[in-house]
Amino acid sequence: GVMWQSSLIPIQALDDDGNGSTISVAYAIRYAVDQGAQVINLSLGSDGDDPLVAEQVSYALAHNVNVIAAAGNDGCDCILYPARYSGVISVGALNTSSTRASFSSYGARLELTAPGTDICSPGWQPGNETSAYACGLAGTSFSSPLTAGTIGLMLAQNPTLTRLLAAGA
Repeated sequence: GVMWQSSLIPIQALDDDGNGSTISVAYAIRYAVDQGAQVINLSLGSDGDDPLVAEQVSYALAHNVNVIAAAGNDGCDCILYPARYSGVISVGALNTSSTRASFSSYGARLELTAPGTDICSPGWQPGNETSAYACGLAGTSFSSPLTAGTIGLMLAQNPTLTRLLAAGA
């Protein structure tokens, strides 16, 4: 990541294929807050608003937790939930020319952009659970954790910061 000497709480809200329910996402948010997280990255999204997820995002924000979420990969003015919720820092993807990646969702609720193309990342594969690694990956789900790590660095440099305000917060 982009931050040294940090504690991570790895929480898998979706299954290994990226499927899951809003209930599992809501539980993951609540668990992270209750464990003392200062920053939550949500590299996931849906075009449907869900009251349970919204409630847990509000819970996180009320506890001064920075919630960062991927804007989506639909290439339109159509930010996904939970990135669309007020107070959540929504993150789009940049390409290697530092312009918006063609697939990156955009719109009035987009707060930040970060690298999101030609990403190298470890991964998981059923036949190789310990050393899978791929390059050339793309998506706002890669941009979001880079932003979350940067916000973690900001908090480490200035512990008096609490939650950074997102537009509409």
